[in-house]
Amino acid sequence: MASDREQKKITFTHPSPGDIGWVISMHGKTYAEDFKFEPQFEIDIARKMVLFFDNANDFDLFLIPFIKGHRAGSIAVSRESKTTAFVNFVLVISQFRKQGIATKMMHQ
Repeated sequence: MASDREQKKITFTHPSPGDIGWVISMHGKTYAEDFKFEPQFEIDIARKMVLFFDNANDFDLFLIPFIKGHRAGSIAVSRESKTTAFVNFVLVISQFRKQGIATKMMHQ
């Protein structure tokens, strides 16, 4: 049987084909469930995602955390100014909450 540590091992990857659409979809689904957001929110996330990747530079980072081979959320960091970074697309889907994923994403 796998240890608790092995079960909760989080790995981070850069987006692969299918990940961007999944992040957009999960933002829409999660925010609708948690906060009753309308479908327009998902459209807004899609637009912001396109802008993020269209304007990406060497500083910008987009990561997908995985637990046991399953996508658990997302996080992106971009440069706001020379001295400020902007964190966006932060999401931990409900089944993976309370496992320290958000903290580990911020440390990445």
